[in-house]
Amino acid sequence: MQINRIFNLVLIIPLFMVGCKKNIISESQDINDKIEKEKIYHNSDTTNIPENNNLKLSLVLSCGSGCAMTYNATKITQTGLNIKVIFTVDMYIDEVISDTYDEAYIFSYDDSYRLKKIVKVGDEEESFLETQSVDNQKSFTDFAKELVKKNISIIPYENCFEETSIKLPYSTSINYKSAKYNYLKCNDIKGLQKLACEKENIRYIPLPTKNDINIILIPQDCGDFSYRFYLVTIKNNSVVGNLYVEGEWQEPEDDSSKEVTTFSLDNKYNLQVKTKTNTSLIIKNYIISSNGEIVKK
Repeated sequence: MQINRIFNLVLIIPLFMVGCKKNIISESQDINDKIEKEKIYHNSDTTNIPENNNLKLSLVLSCGSGCAMTYNATKITQTGLNIKVIFTVDMYIDEVISDTYDEAYIFSYDDSYRLKKIVKVGDEEESFLETQSVDNQKSFTDFAKELVKKNISIIPYENCFEETSIKLPYSTSINYKSAKYNYLKCNDIKGLQKLACEKENIRYIPLPTKNDINIILIPQDCGDFSYRFYLVTIKNNSVVGNLYVEGEWQEPEDDSSKEVTTFSLDNKYNLQVKTKTNTSLIIKNYIISSNGEIVKK
């Protein structure tokens, strides 16, 4: 099999017609197809592409003289306006497969499902399209255009976060010595790693969601105090708000300075945080807004 045959094989797939037009990035901002929002993937849905699916989501990139790479989507996950795609990549050098590996990309869209950017998981600070040739940009932007058409069946799959058995209203203190944690199933939640005490596997306790907002408790036991929890709100794959809501603090060797903080969350997502000392009780009231912000009342 010659390299040009590989290209011909992939190019006949109706989803992708790799061209040589210029101004690729501007073209991606002007997708002409009308996207009906009710036909878009539901939040946090995932699909595994069946092997016998005739609509394979694939593309091919050139990687130099005598080199080509075919990308075959194997898993697609959507959280808000971000769609994560895991590809199996086959690299061909002089007619022979030289390597096979997986790569993951996040396709970010605006509210009208026009492509904003593509990032490669692991290189989130860099715009992937800007590192590619014009032809490779065209291949990926065409893929992004097809991705939001939902031409494949969605198979229910696990979310990044476990469902919780906790019911609202909630006002239970955590026994940090025996607390049972869940571990996050994905690693692309923007802003969450800095709250994870530098642990590779992020621990959390899930609370009831508010519409498309995930609400979790994360332990902050990496400092001087082993009993500290932050309430974190997450929407569209990003941390929106975080607040210290439960734990203990005191000056070293000074029990009289001890502060105990607890919280409660009601059915309307009103959040009350109480901090008790030997001489006072401080109460602060918040609400988790429709966009996930923790707003002080």
